[in-house]
Amino acid sequence: SCEPLHPAKAESGKAKITVTAVITEDFSQMSESDRKEAPVQAISADKLDFATLSRTSQPVTRTFTIDNYGKSPLLIHRIYSTDPYISVSVSDSKLKKGKQATVEVTVNPQAITDKMLNSQLSVITNDPQNPLTVIRIVGVLSK
Repeated sequence: SCEPLHPAKAESGKAKITVTAVITEDFSQMSESDRKEAPVQAISADKLDFATLSRTSQPVTRTFTIDNYGKSPLLIHRIYSTDPYISVSVSDSKLKKGKQATVEVTVNPQAITDKMLNSQLSVITNDPQNPLTVIRIVGVLSK
C-alpha cells in the first residue's frame, strides 16, 4: 500500500509528494503443507507508549519481543520507521522454532518538532499470515 507520509508542501506553485512502498514476500503460491511448516510470529506489543518526553532529555528506549511459534525459521527482514528521530535494533534477525528476539526502539526527543509523538514502526517478516505488522509509537512532548 502507498500512503503519503507528510502532507504536500507548496513551493512556488509546486507540490511535493512523498511516496513509500512496502515490499513483502509473495506467499500466493505457497502450498497448504508448506503453510503448516511456516514460521509464525508473535509480537508482544502493538503500541509503544513513550509517555511524556522532555525536549531536552536524552534518547529514551522501549523494548518489545518477537517470538517464533512456527516450525520453520522466522526471518525478520526489516524493522524500521520513516521518522529520523526513531532508531531500532534487534537482537537476532533469524529465529528458530521457539526462539525470541528483543527489539529496542529509541526515540530522540530533541529531534521531534511536533507536540506529539505519533509514529509507526513496520516489522517485515517471512510469516505468510502476517508478513507486515505495524506498531504505533506514541508520546507527548513537554517544554
